Amino acid sequence: MCAMREGGAAQSFEPRPSAPATGAIHRAELDRLLVLAVRDTGVLAGALFLLASDAQTLRLEVTTGLPAEYLTPCFRVALSGPVPVAEALRERRLVWLSDPQEFARRYPRTAIAHPYHYAAAAAPIVSGTRAWGTLLLFWSGSDTAGSAGPRPDQVAAACRRLGRFLREAAGTGRAVRPGPAPRTLA
Repeated sequence: MCAMREGGAAQSFEPRPSAPATGAIHRAELDRLLVLAVRDTGVLAGALFLLASDAQTLRLEVTTGLPAEYLTPCFRVALSGPVPVAEALRERRLVWLSDPQEFARRYPRTAIAHPYHYAAAAAPIVSGTRAWGTLLLFWSGSDTAGSAGPRPDQVAAACRRLGRFLREAAGTGRAVRPGPAPRTLA
């Protein structure tokens, strides 16, 4: 859902080393919540972007249903960028992309970077006034507008669960921060 990395610099993609025990527990729960979001919304794949500590950048943390490499151009996205995941968090609203013509019109750089048509929804993960990141969901698209997809209330419920978890982890002094490289769940 994005066309280029911030700054345009190429970045290598290598698996992330194991995290410390507490971090591993939090990452396992984050992974479980992403898988639950994909299952509950009935989509094909999902990705989770977390707000970096600079609060100006979204970082791809984990994917399920598609390899993280598919989103490598999105490894790092400026929050001010013209991409769906940034717009969703910046404007604190659901960005729904089921019409290929509208997608290409609104996000031409993003649309041209993806060879297959899919429909997507980018939704902000917020708890209270604190923004945590963006949930990105993919489902089969069609060449016509109105592709069936998840219900907006299902997407919102998944984002609330993720927001609660991220808020609680931060409240214990163990905030979940984006790692150095995105992960792909089996």
